[in-house]
Amino acid sequence: MNAQEWKTLAKAMLLCMVAVALLLGLSLWLLIYVNRDLHTHMTFEQVLNLILVSLVALMFPVIQYGQARWLWHTRHVPSGQQPAWMSEKTAHLPKVAKPWQQRLLEVGMQLGAMLLLLWLFGTYANQQYLVGIANAHNISSELYLVGVMVAGVLPIALLAGLVKWLRDAVARDWDKQGLRYQLWKTWLWAYVVAFGFCVYIILMLGLILVRYLE
Repeated sequence: MNAQEWKTLAKAMLLCMVAVALLLGLSLWLLIYVNRDLHTHMTFEQVLNLILVSLVALMFPVIQYGQARWLWHTRHVPSGQQPAWMSEKTAHLPKVAKPWQQRLLEVGMQLGAMLLLLWLFGTYANQQYLVGIANAHNISSELYLVGVMVAGVLPIALLAGLVKWLRDAVARDWDKQGLRYQLWKTWLWAYVVAFGFCVYIILMLGLILVRYLE
């Protein structure tokens, strides 16, 4: 590697070390605060899971926007010639006027996704239950993650179907070739992909917590 690549690697490692230190410090502080001041018993794993799930949920709008930029960047590329995911620099999405109803709907959908992630996985017992099924059948970590992807096809497909229905209902009178409609469609499909990505990351983190930190 050249000097620039070494410098980039060093910055990435330093950022990871700082992030881990902050995460552990926040977990310990919250653990002490909950158990001492709120008189509610929580284990370190429970606190760390809640923090990790919250961070992923808070990152959902950012992940969705990044995915929307990628979908917009590759929208005219034939399927067999698609570059590797996020392998190219993407430009910001074009600006288009949006009525307040559309903006409100988008914010509501993002908040709904974030709250759903917290509701499903913020409780550590849910992570323990899922990994416990894998442990009971002696399923390896690699096979568990593959199973997560396979099992997630149906709910993600249902979400995609709901999004398609919403797109057709909201944009019924829009110009289907117009920029506003194309951006709305891109935003919705990025929403589906981002939600599936967040679920996968959360379940992978839960697997690490249950199997390797308990």
